This record gives sequence, C-alpha cells and structure tokens, in this order.
Amino acid sequence: MSKETDFDIRFSYPEGWVQLPVTDSGEVPERDKELERWAADTARATLGQDAPAHIVQERASELASLAMGSRARQAWYGFAYFPAGAPGLVALLDVLRLVPDPDYPEITLDLVQGMYATDSADTVGELETSRTELPSGPAVRIRAKQIEGRDPTGQGTLMEGVTYAIRPPGTRDAVITQMSWTALPLGDKLAEMADAIARSMTLTSV
Repeated sequence: MSKETDFDIRFSYPEGWVQLPVTDSGEVPERDKELERWAADTARATLGQDAPAHIVQERASELASLAMGSRARQAWYGFAYFPAGAPGLVALLDVLRLVPDPDYPEITLDLVQGMYATDSADTVGELETSRTELPSGPAVRIRAKQIEGRDPTGQGTLMEGVTYAIRPPGTRDAVITQMSWTALPLGDKLAEMADAIARSMTLTSV
C-alpha cells in the first residue's frame, strides 16, 4: 500500500463518522503527544461538554488506538463511526491504495478479487462477491464475515464487512475501501451505508 499519488479520492459519508489522523502518519505508526491531543479534543467534541471525565478519557484512548490501527494498516484515509445514540463504536472504514510492484506489475480486477475474496480458516459462511460499475471505475464488491483476534483457545471476535476494490480508469492503481463492524444485527443497514460511500467516490487530480 502507498499514499504517494497524483490523484485524490473524494467521497461523502453520514454524520457520526470521525476522520482519523492517518494521512500524514508515515509508514511507522507512532503514538505521540499530537495524537493524544487530537484524541482528547475529538472525544470531548463527540461526547459533548456534559460527558463525565472518565467517559471522555475512555473515548480518547479508543480514538488514539483506532488511529494507530489505521496507521498500521497504512490507510490512505481512516474513519470510525460513533453515531448519535449509540453506546460506542459501530464501524470502521479504511481507504487504501494498491499500486503495481515487481510481483504484480499490473493491477487488474481479477487480481484484486483474488486478494480480497478468498476463503480462509477465519471465514464464516459464504463470501458474497459481485462485479459492479461505480462512478470512480469498475469494482469488485465483497461482503464477508470472519473471526478476528483469535486467542490461544481459538476464540475471537466475529466481524462483518464490505470491501470494494476499485480500478479507476486512467490510473495504474486500485483503490480499496474496507468497512467493518461487529454489530451483526445492523449488518444490512451498514452494508447499504458501505455501498453508498463507495458510490459517492470520485477521483480528483492533485
């Protein structure tokens, strides 16, 4: 993954999404005072001035950890979804850029489908895979459930998510959007949101 590019992606998303400070983080994630200040300010802004101090502190710690996670995944953009009325985090969104390299000199839809729509030991149920046309280019859509963060006993967290791998015309790259959540009863609603975000994406030159 890389963030060096001659184009940018613009997209829209509902209220409640918090943009994480990942764009200029570099390849090595570091937790620093600037990140801590951002997390504290954002926690207070999202929870309101009347929120108890310990709740704000917990939210700030969570936001900093989420930002670190997106940085570790080398996200181009990272977001966390804290909608009004929800008790906490509902979903995560990463936007990444896949570029050609010596092993994969050409990024094709078949290639990205093989990368992101492959069953593994952690996959739960059937993968839903389809091809579609978006304003930003042809894409592969994958909806899947999987177990993440298994402990030594094999227990982990059941996650669901929708991934779009987009091949924008006029570029050699692919844009990957990955939205994931643990709120399985909201799966269809969140999948519709992931679809709407992907459909809103447009490329702009920089």
